[in-house]
Amino acid sequence: MLAPFDDPTNHRLFSVSDEHAVSAWHNILLSYFPERVSVRALAAVHGANMALLEEYPAGTVTLGVLRAGAPMPRSDARAYAAKIGREATSRLRGECIIVSGHPMWARMARAVLHTIELVSTPLHPRAVFDSPAASLPWVLERAGRPLEDAPVLGAAFEALIASAHRRSRSSIPAALR
Repeated sequence: MLAPFDDPTNHRLFSVSDEHAVSAWHNILLSYFPERVSVRALAAVHGANMALLEEYPAGTVTLGVLRAGAPMPRSDARAYAAKIGREATSRLRGECIIVSGHPMWARMARAVLHTIELVSTPLHPRAVFDSPAASLPWVLERAGRPLEDAPVLGAAFEALIASAHRRSRSSIPAALR
């Protein structure tokens, strides 16, 4: 049986700004970064994850999307990402990042993510995918949710991305549709 669709924009952890959108679906933290990932955006997402861990003490899974073509994070954001990665690793059941777009940009983004991983030495599973649809089975397995929930989780994630673009009045990138 499918889990009910919970509109992520109605979740208590929902927040959206020009730099990020974050919400949750069960024990899965959803985040979207439409622009350069900043310390402020990472702090909002980290705070939401800490709050979600109060509700799910057995652990959470994070699912984040970097908008194709967004500028690479600055050094302060990379350092902060490594710091919060070390702080949260013991209670993260998995961390999934979606990097889509032009192959050159995607390779560059993956290189930055790999560097952060080397610095933070995470003890939790990590994966990078090129589309939300490809990531859902991995995320659901780590969250302890049935694979049948993939369409519902996908719809929740699309609603979160749409909320960020409604706020900025931009269109949803084709790679994320």
